[in-house]
Amino acid sequence: LPTGIMNSSYAQQIKAQIPSNAFYVDAVESSSTCAVFRGRVRCAKLSDCYKTCQNALATKFPELMVFLLEDPAAFVDGNEDDDWSNFDTPFRPPLSLVVVASNAGPGNSNDLSSPASVWGLPLIQLDPSENKIAAALLWISSAASLFIFAASAFNSESIDQLITTNSLWPAFLPLITLIVTNTLLHEGAHIFIAKKYNFSGWSAPTPTPSISTGLLGTINSLQAFPKSRSDLMAISLAGPSIGLLFSLLCLFAGAFCFEPPHLNAAIDADLFLPHIPAAAIRSSTIASIILALANPQLATSVVNEATNAQLIVSPIFVAGLASSIINALQLIPIGRTDGSRALGALIGRNAAVAVTAIVTTVVFFNAFFLNDDLLLAHLLIALTFYARTDPPCRDEATEPEAGLANLYAIAVSVAVFVLLPCPLSGLSSPSNVNLPADFPVIFP
Repeated sequence: LPTGIMNSSYAQQIKAQIPSNAFYVDAVESSSTCAVFRGRVRCAKLSDCYKTCQNALATKFPELMVFLLEDPAAFVDGNEDDDWSNFDTPFRPPLSLVVVASNAGPGNSNDLSSPASVWGLPLIQLDPSENKIAAALLWISSAASLFIFAASAFNSESIDQLITTNSLWPAFLPLITLIVTNTLLHEGAHIFIAKKYNFSGWSAPTPTPSISTGLLGTINSLQAFPKSRSDLMAISLAGPSIGLLFSLLCLFAGAFCFEPPHLNAAIDADLFLPHIPAAAIRSSTIASIILALANPQLATSVVNEATNAQLIVSPIFVAGLASSIINALQLIPIGRTDGSRALGALIGRNAAVAVTAIVTTVVFFNAFFLNDDLLLAHLLIALTFYARTDPPCRDEATEPEAGLANLYAIAVSVAVFVLLPCPLSGLSSPSNVNLPADFPVIFP
């Protein structure tokens, strides 16, 4: 509301229209821009409480927007207020109705919703949806990282041959196209589900760069308030779920659609296919399993940590591996990633803050002490571009649907197997396969 419109008299008028059989108001507070109604839930279902209050107020005050939020003021010195001691125990923490203008939107980067530090350290926040220079730099660096990623998938001999035959772009294009396709499918799923739930606040995506995977995903801002936690969770999970499905299809297609491995790696056709080290396959349990299923005789060579052979694989497989990592990283609850939004919708904003802090610390130590450049880059980008707190849902009290919780569990499980290195070692080749000791791991 414009400053000065809301006052105690206006707040009392609003209170009179709040159905007491849904939410009994005990106390009213107002400022120049909003009103807060503290009280007691009277409905058996929290969703019914919100809908009843929203419908009642929308009739008399169409200029207002209603929120049902956890009430932090209901806790005094770490203990619950006596007024709440024996009431509404299934609905802890206590709730409050908050009323603002219907055209209100999330605050900008200068408001209190934006943390100024992480672990007590000053934090530079750049939101591409507000900072055009940051957005332009991210687009340019992402385009460059896609080219560098494609080039790094070939060895120096292949690069020389590709340059000599003017075949550089024809060789790089499949990789770049598939990575971009994964990103488009990921973002398209977000937009499709957002439209399904009539949510118009999902911002245009801004890509983030990574020379290890081509891209690290995209940055989106919430420019409106989601209606419910179910809506936010469905929109957030749509992108990585579709992205992981596409990635797995690419991994299977790239692993199963080849001729049996051969010993001769010097033929001209091999020079135009990506060359990746066996360690890259070992870095992902899912990639190792798929490759072992497609080529059982290579299980030992792929899993054995002493093997540094270069695998000649399809660009489809390389793109599938990179895409699976991109989507899996998006499910890590750091900042405003899809995983953070889904987790916050699942367990509540306050609980998600604690979990996110723990996960961020674990990721930092893993990235720093295990020299994981990809995790470190993801963490730095998340703290720089994803750190700002998302706006709340209008109904923060009602838990999301059970089906969304199941989808979240499945997506996170797949992401874990994508990011965890293959735990197997010392596998032996099948007895019916006779491979020489110096057998090079090759996929024609």
